[in-house]
Amino acid sequence: MSLFDSDQNLYDDREAVTDGYVPDELVGRAPERAALTAALDPDGSGTASDVLVWGPPGTGKSTFVKRVLDSTLGSGEGEVAYVDCSAFSTPYQVAARVADELDEESFNTTGHSREDVYDALDRACSDSAAKFVALDGVEALAGSDLLDLFLDDGRFATATLVGVADVTDLPESRFDGQLGGVQTVRFERYSVSELRELLRTRASYAFTDHTLSEEVVPLCAAYAMETDRGATEAIALLRTAGDVAARQLDSRIAGYHVQRAREEREHDRLRSRLGDVDVHGRLTLYAVVAAGFADETPLRTRDVYDRYRSLAHVGGRDSLVVRRVRVRLSTLADRNLLTVRKHNEGRGGGVYREYDLPTDPETMAEVLSAAANLSDVHRSAVPS
Repeated sequence: MSLFDSDQNLYDDREAVTDGYVPDELVGRAPERAALTAALDPDGSGTASDVLVWGPPGTGKSTFVKRVLDSTLGSGEGEVAYVDCSAFSTPYQVAARVADELDEESFNTTGHSREDVYDALDRACSDSAAKFVALDGVEALAGSDLLDLFLDDGRFATATLVGVADVTDLPESRFDGQLGGVQTVRFERYSVSELRELLRTRASYAFTDHTLSEEVVPLCAAYAMETDRGATEAIALLRTAGDVAARQLDSRIAGYHVQRAREEREHDRLRSRLGDVDVHGRLTLYAVVAAGFADETPLRTRDVYDRYRSLAHVGGRDSLVVRRVRVRLSTLADRNLLTVRKHNEGRGGGVYREYDLPTDPETMAEVLSAAANLSDVHRSAVPS
C-alpha cells in the first residue's frame, strides 16, 4: 500500500497540487485569457498571431498557456507542440523536439544534421492543419536563428508561436529586435488574496472534504508571498503539507504541517544549491554559520577568512590563501547560499564586502551537517 492510499484518505486527487496539473479554472486571469484566446483565433478566420506571454516566475503562465491551448483546440482541429526550452542546451535540440512532437518521424535531440531537423520541422509546419508551437522558457532562444524562422516571414512562420518567458521586464534588446510583430500578454504577480483563491480551488480538487484546517491556505499564501516563486511555491507548500500529514497518519492538515513543509522545502533548496560545492567552500560557509550563532554577522572578507582558517585546522585540512577563499565566497553568493553587500566608504574607508546567511544559522548548519568528513568542524562551529 502506498503512502497516499492510507486509511487517513487525505487526498481525492493529489495530481491537482502537482506542477503538471492543468486546471479547468484559471483564477484571476480573465483579461489575460481573453487576450490570448483572441490572438489564437478560435473562430478559424485565419488571423492567428504569434504571442509572447511574459512575467515573473510563479505567476501561472505555463499552466495558463496549456489550458488556453487545450480550450482553443477543443474541437480536435490543429496540433500543439509544447516544449520546455530549459530542458535543452541548444536551439538545435529545441527544434528537434518540436519536430518530434509535430512530425510522424521520430527525432532524437542528437544524431541528425541541423538541416535534416529543420527540413522535418518545415514539413510538419507546412501541411494544412493548424500548428501551434508553445515554447516555454523562450528567452533562452533570444537572438537565435530558430526564433527568427518562427517569426515574420521565416521558414516555419506557418505555425503560430506561443512563447512563455520568465522575465520581470521585456527590453527589446533582450530579443535583438525579434518581437516587432508579436503580440504580448503580460502577467503580474498574484496578490495574497488571489493566491488564497487559487489554493482553495486546487484544494477542492486535491483533498477530501473537511481535510484542511482554516489556517492552511492563508499560511501557504503568506509564505509564498515571501519568495519570488508565487503560485508555484504556494501550491508546492500545500502539496508538501499534505504529504507531511499523510506521513504522520494525521486525519487533517493543520498549520504545523505547513510549517514543516516550509522547512522541508527550504532544506531541499539549500541542499540543491550546495550541490558540488567543494570542501573549502563548505568550510567557508561554516565560518559564516559559526559567526551567525555568535551573532557576529555580517562579516567582512578578512573576518570570514580568519574563521575559515581556524575551522580548516579543526578539520585537519591545509587552508587556502585568501584570494581563493574570495572565489568561494563569490560562488556561495552566486548560489544564494550567502548574501553579500558591497560598501564604498570613499577614499578613507575604501571598498569592502560583507557576507551573511540567507536563512537562520540552525537551518544552514543542518543542511551542512550531511557533508562527509566535517563532523569535527560541525561540532566546533555549531553550539551544542
